[in-house]
Amino acid sequence: MTETHLRLGHPLQHLEPSLHNGPGWRVALWTQGCRHRCTRHCLNPHYLNPKAGHNYPVSAVLSALRQSIQAAARPVEGLSILGGEPFEQAAALAEVLAPLQAEGLSTMVYSGHTHDWLLQQADPGIAALLAVTDLLVDGPFLPEAYAENLAWRGSSNQRLLCLSPRYTPAALAEAHARQGKAFSIRLGPSSYAIAGFQRPES
Repeated sequence: MTETHLRLGHPLQHLEPSLHNGPGWRVALWTQGCRHRCTRHCLNPHYLNPKAGHNYPVSAVLSALRQSIQAAARPVEGLSILGGEPFEQAAALAEVLAPLQAEGLSTMVYSGHTHDWLLQQADPGIAALLAVTDLLVDGPFLPEAYAENLAWRGSSNQRLLCLSPRYTPAALAEAHARQGKAFSIRLGPSSYAIAGFQRPES
């Protein structure tokens, strides 16, 4: 049987926990590919092309995530999935998140679609991914609705939804008050990566 693959916008070697993409220290994956094109102001335009990026077996993604979590200097609270549009690879992501959630990690997924739209899709992969998502940030980023004080999202139309009992709104507000909103830049031999949220161009 052929193993499921997941296309990412970055190599698996670049997995380091940060405080920028959700509550607590989290390891993030950015999926490659987005047909939705929900906004002209995408924060990650280099992740739109579905044929670009790096294609990995799910087993390799799981192995790399576990290694990153075990090697982290601080306890890792969870995983955050950004993009691209993660729900275009929903079935593969569900295979990644389900075992890690069962091991105690929390899961947070971003989507340019609304939660209502996702629920209306007759797609077992989407249903499977929603079933293993503790936190969902839904809706497109709209620069005209940008707000500096929002927790782990950029514009006021986007919602931070608790899809499981793992978090409460009060606990999320407390975590955001501790962490704030910031970003980090990691330099490599021939590239750089930015994690977190930046002010949009005017």
